Amino acid sequence: MAAWGTKTFDNDDTMDWMGEFLEARSLGFLNETLSSVAEEQEVYIEEPYGSSALAAAEVVAALRGNPNGPLPEELAEALVNFKPKKVSDTVAALAGKALTRLLDNSELKELWEESEDYEAWTSNVQQLLKKLV
Repeated sequence: MAAWGTKTFDNDDTMDWMGEFLEARSLGFLNETLSSVAEEQEVYIEEPYGSSALAAAEVVAALRGNPNGPLPEELAEALVNFKPKKVSDTVAALAGKALTRLLDNSELKELWEESEDYEAWTSNVQQLLKKLV
């Protein structure tokens, strides 16, 4: 059975993205992940792209010194040595745009709407949006 929970790193797709990020360990990888969701205005966001963007936004918030809760230990350790230590307002805005699109028109949103935990998931994403400021 796949892992599925209301916090970002409670599901398999975000953990898969984390593994890819830990291999890449680059700002370019973060930008690519976020851009694929934020900049495709007319495209419905399918899974696992939505979960990947959510995980990338969590990393951006953590790098800006405002994490949305504890990160998986391996990821938290990797971010200690991540360059740049702090990401720009432009990257944070891209993450915010990606999250807004997830809340508006995504498969991830639809999957959560079908569950009794939709409000908890939405609250987590909205809290993360605030952390990006």
